[in-house]
Amino acid sequence: MNLVIYHGYEGEQLHIEEGGFQKLKFLGLTNLKILNRLIIDEGALPLLEKIEIGPCPLLEEVPSGIHHLKNLKDLEFFEMSREFVLSMQPDEGPDFWKVKHVPFVCFWYRIQGECYKTYKLGDSELLEHLQRKVKRWTTKVPSTFLRNHSTGFKYQHLKDIQVPDRTGYSFSLNQPEYQLLILSCLTTFIIVLLL
Repeated sequence: MNLVIYHGYEGEQLHIEEGGFQKLKFLGLTNLKILNRLIIDEGALPLLEKIEIGPCPLLEEVPSGIHHLKNLKDLEFFEMSREFVLSMQPDEGPDFWKVKHVPFVCFWYRIQGECYKTYKLGDSELLEHLQRKVKRWTTKVPSTFLRNHSTGFKYQHLKDIQVPDRTGYSFSLNQPEYQLLILSCLTTFIIVLLL
């Protein structure tokens, strides 16, 4: 049994009480803009295997009681705040103990459109990404793993491809100036063919 709440909850706090959702195996909490606290009582969600959370920009604390979920195998977060992610880092994060029993914990960050890059908990690239996010660089960095979240394919369209330049950074063909260049090249190619 699966449950996805997408823009469907307007509260600041969500409390899943003891005995709640006894057969649920997947829980998705998506785009809950004002949620700042998630509490899971012991005895709730006993069969839960996977949780996806985010974006929830105000959620800065790992869900209370998540350590009670003994069957949890997969915990995924989308576009979460820097503070939230840092609180879970192994050896340093004060909330790492809450998630250390979960075999797979990862974080998804949007690269462009519906393309995401994923990072595993404790990955040094994740910390670098969070540092770059703070600095608000406008140039994209090279991506080793791009994935379209909805289809699972590495690239969905030509416009989603990241092209490295001489500096080692990359640019996207989806940027307006490159779309215009591509359109111009295609137009020239078609005119040449017609002549």
